[in-house]
Amino acid sequence: MSKSKEKLFKLKGHVIVLGIGDTALDCARSALRIGADRVSVIFRRGFNDMRATDEIFDPAAYDRINFIPNLAPSKVLKKDG
Repeated sequence: MSKSKEKLFKLKGHVIVLGIGDTALDCARSALRIGADRVSVIFRRGFNDMRATDEIFDPAAYDRINFIPNLAPSKVLKKDG
């Protein structure tokens, strides 16, 4: 481990991840690991059409990530950068 005095990035609050592929679920699980209180994964299709493999999806479901299928966001709002 480096003795660098760099601060690690921390999240807080509710994180929303768009998509249901392997990369999206990796991002969702990483958000939990670095402090997010809650993570929701929103995707346009149903569970039968998801691109994530079982090796990625099952641990994400175990981590209590909230999955919201059949929803397409109409806009994304950003607060304070």
